[in-house]
Amino acid sequence: MEIKTLEEAKELVEEYSQLEQATPFHSYEWLSALESLGTKCEIAVFKNAICPIFRKKMGPVEIGFSPIFGTETAYLGIVSKDSDINSKLKQLKKEAGNFFMILPPGTQTDFGSSETAQTIITKFNQPSAEEHFKIIKKGHRYCVNKAEKDGVTIEEDYSDEAIETYYKMLMETYSASDYNPLPKEFYKKIIQGLHAKNQIKLLFAKYQGKTIGCAAFPHSGKTIYYWTGASIKGELAKLYPNNVIQWHIIKWAYENGFKKYDMLGAGIEGIRNFKLGWGGEIADYTRVYSSSSLKLAASAYSKIGSGLKSKIRAGIR
Repeated sequence: MEIKTLEEAKELVEEYSQLEQATPFHSYEWLSALESLGTKCEIAVFKNAICPIFRKKMGPVEIGFSPIFGTETAYLGIVSKDSDINSKLKQLKKEAGNFFMILPPGTQTDFGSSETAQTIITKFNQPSAEEHFKIIKKGHRYCVNKAEKDGVTIEEDYSDEAIETYYKMLMETYSASDYNPLPKEFYKKIIQGLHAKNQIKLLFAKYQGKTIGCAAFPHSGKTIYYWTGASIKGELAKLYPNNVIQWHIIKWAYENGFKKYDMLGAGIEGIRNFKLGWGGEIADYTRVYSSSSLKLAASAYSKIGSGLKSKIRAGIR
């Protein structure tokens, strides 16, 4: 195993990010944006695999995070050209020390100490988008039909002005919670970087010229991800912008040959029910700790309200 900087490994990152099991979070653009938040990205290079790592000290212990917590990055971990994940994880622990990683759904390992968490995946396995519409929850179908009848439309825009609007809506949406959005430049780097490679959709719901909702959907291979979204509050919320945006991305996915839609997270009941309503099912993904003692330390820290585990989990909605 060899450790390289992100820039040194750029060509490798570009190569491995094209593999079917890779995610948009493994792309050079995403890793570069993460690095801009203040922690250097290292790339562990194995035979037939790579793994992005961000090293942080938690008390006296240095931990390699993949992804680092609180960065709106759902998955990272090893991307491999073969199925031998366990031996690479063992090598990583031996040569790089403690680590924590979040592996995408479908990545199997029995290494170290792990725990499962849940997301919601909608499969695009109907004959057409119109047939898929029939399996969507009745209330969601009503909201889509009403919004379209009332004149809500969807637009794409990747300009600086559009990203400013998107960021302001995120700020307003998050203001009701304890979570603050990351710096605007982080979102801009990702959105404009992935847009240049045709790997993201940034959608805006409009009503009479006013933006009433927005959402970003990075994609890789045959999978789309629901990354971030926001909508206006008050009377215009009754126009159901979120529903129209979801239906638009599902139609687009069918038109462009995508196979599944990972909606990233199922931990909050109301959000989980909304996501399940689009024809999805609960699916497991895996959090891996390099040792049982690290997992126990995470649990101990979380009990005092500011621990490792709670911070790790802030990275996923």
